[in-house]
Amino acid sequence: MNELLAIINWGIIGLEVFVFAFLVFKFWKLKFNLFFGGRDSLKTIDDHELHSCFLTALCVLTFHFIGAGLTEILLSLELEKMKLRQLFYCVQMATFASLAVILYLLHSIRHCTFSRTALNCMYIVVLIMTANLIQLVARGYLDFNGLSPFYRVVSVTGNLITLVAVAKYPLSQVMSFRKSDEA
Repeated sequence: MNELLAIINWGIIGLEVFVFAFLVFKFWKLKFNLFFGGRDSLKTIDDHELHSCFLTALCVLTFHFIGAGLTEILLSLELEKMKLRQLFYCVQMATFASLAVILYLLHSIRHCTFSRTALNCMYIVVLIMTANLIQLVARGYLDFNGLSPFYRVVSVTGNLITLVAVAKYPLSQVMSFRKSDEA
């Protein structure tokens, strides 16, 4: 089981590196237009799609590392078991809520429509936040561990689907670029 988790972890790291490299390439190509190009820079649906996917990938990758760091810090705290659980699940919910709020605000500031990728990520964030709320009540207040397998499945699957959704746009762009080179 640990070998499977190690393989999945390396797959996730590989996808994150790919998405990050794509973001750096696009950022380099478009300079600061992805961040600071006003509403006039979004002329076509493809421009909106690119900006929305860029913002989504940037937020997801940033919050992935923030969440991993916070989890490590929280698990190193020496608190009573129930207090640690309550703090852990509250921080998890706050982190995911922050991701959703920042993603919404960035889209609003840029006057950018939400891409399918951004919407899927928002739906998954709500699902993971709900699972964290259920765990907060079950484990943090009632000391009931029966839902832990459900939580693990929802959490891991949600994070994987989010990462795949974020990687889908760069993959499709690379594939279309390769097809145009071959033609």
